Amino acid sequence: MYPTAEHLEVALKSNSIWPEDAAQQDLARFQAAIAAQGAADQWEKLTGWSPFIANGISTRGFDFPDFDGFLDLRGGALSIESVTLRGRVLTAGRDYLSLPRAASERGEAITGIQFRAEYVGSGNWTFGDVGDFPTLQISARWGRVQQCPGDVFLALQKRAIATMMDLIENEQSVASISQDGFSKALDIVGTRTQKDIAETGDRDFLKIAEAWKRVAL
Repeated sequence: MYPTAEHLEVALKSNSIWPEDAAQQDLARFQAAIAAQGAADQWEKLTGWSPFIANGISTRGFDFPDFDGFLDLRGGALSIESVTLRGRVLTAGRDYLSLPRAASERGEAITGIQFRAEYVGSGNWTFGDVGDFPTLQISARWGRVQQCPGDVFLALQKRAIATMMDLIENEQSVASISQDGFSKALDIVGTRTQKDIAETGDRDFLKIAEAWKRVAL
C-alpha cells in the first residue's frame, strides 16, 4: 500500500516536527491524510499507471485498436483474465497476444494487446446500436506492481512530508542550549530544516517517478 497519514505522523514525530497542542494535532492528522492521498494521485498521474498497485479483477471497456490491430491499454495489467469482442470471448495466443511478451516473468506489466489480422477488419469493429457499447471488454488485474516497492514508498512519503512542511507551523527556526545556568539561542547549523526536507522530498519524488514512468509500446 501507499504511505498513510499514520506513516507521515511517525516520520514527522521522529524529526521533532509535530504540534504539541491537541487541537493542532487533530488538524495535522487531517492534513496528513490529504497529503498522503495527494502524493499517491500525483504519482499515478506522473507515471501513467492507474492504478499503480494492483487490486482485484475488474472490467474496462475499449473501442478500437489501431489500423495494425494494436490496442494500447492506457495503463498496465498484471494479468488478462478475458477479452470479449461483442459478446464473443476471444482466445489468448490464437486471437490476440498480450504485450510485452512474457511480461509477468520479467516483473513487468501488460500494456497492450495485439489482435490477429482477421479481427482488425471494419466488420468486427463497426458500431451497431447504442446498446452495443463498448465494442471491446477486457477483464484484468489492473496495475503495475503487486506491492508498493520500497523506493516508491519512500518517495511518496517524502513527497507527502514535503507538503506537510507547508502546513505545519514552523517551530524549527532556532535551537537553544543551557550551560552553567545561562541560556542562549543559536541559529541551527548542520541541521536539516523544514525547508531542506521539503526540497529534498520534491526532488526525490520527481526523480523516482521518471524512473517508473510508463512507456507506451
